[in-house]
Amino acid sequence: MDGERGGDGCPFRVARLRDPRLPHRREVEAARAWGVPRSIFLGRSWPQAGEPLWTDEDREWALALHLVEQDVCPDCRQPWSDATDAKSEGQWDAHLVRCHACHAAARTVAQFENGGGDMRGLHVNLTRG
Repeated sequence: MDGERGGDGCPFRVARLRDPRLPHRREVEAARAWGVPRSIFLGRSWPQAGEPLWTDEDREWALALHLVEQDVCPDCRQPWSDATDAKSEGQWDAHLVRCHACHAAARTVAQFENGGGDMRGLHVNLTRG
């Protein structure tokens, strides 16, 4: 490992995964969605027989993503270290945003239930128009 990463590389990678200006998180998540290591997703040749599919660096990126995804508030999805730091009290702004599709679905469900409808087993199918 190089000195910039510091030891196991996790703090280095975690910081890059948390920075939305950088592509690393999108790369690791896309690779996971396609079921391949990040290095393969980025263009590394498929390994020959007997060669490992996952490089040490691939595993480090995967473990760092796991750390990032586990270290968040379950409601706002902000990193616990930021969201629970006493110094951040009063530094957060919240904005209400209406999803018009969800609003239409909730309104339809409420009308159905208020009319005596039973929602068990029903799903809301949204279409535009």
